[in-house]
Amino acid sequence: MDARRRSFLYYLTAGAGAVTLAAGATGLFRATGTTADIVATRESLRLPLTDIPEGDTRTYKISGRPLLIWHRNADQTERALSQDILKDWRDRRPERGGSGQLLLPYDRNRTIDHEWLAIWNVCPRFGCVPLAQHGDFGGFFCPCGSSHFDMAGRIRKGPALSNMRTVPARISDDRQYIDVFQAFGLTTPPR
Repeated sequence: MDARRRSFLYYLTAGAGAVTLAAGATGLFRATGTTADIVATRESLRLPLTDIPEGDTRTYKISGRPLLIWHRNADQTERALSQDILKDWRDRRPERGGSGQLLLPYDRNRTIDHEWLAIWNVCPRFGCVPLAQHGDFGGFFCPCGSSHFDMAGRIRKGPALSNMRTVPARISDDRQYIDVFQAFGLTTPPR
């Protein structure tokens, strides 16, 4: 009888300790979680299209990371499409598109109408900031490791093993803004 009572008390104490630990952890996570005002700003980033002339790029610092928007001109679009050959890519792995499905990294899946590219301007190898419109392929060149990326941010030459990450974006219905979504942790643009 004494052994049963002792076992019961051990289990009761352990259970109470586990409940106390869970309640404390829940309170801690709620206290350190993201507040409603921060969550509200995460929906999208709206950038005026007129701020980015044709053939030029603009970089925006989002959560400490450089987001690059490239507004390609006709010559750049033509050159980018000439680089759209699957066998020439080093990283052919499918990526999540704006709709959430896995897509091969063709230019049409990484851009908006082949004209707008929204990309994290971070080299996947060392985390350096590549130079836009540089390198052997006219896309991006990372001076830290001498990696060359094509005009869609796909790795073509150098030590980097993967493509640069694109950011889901869309052009607003009135064609005045580009709305960027992944910059704030969303996986797909809302419709």
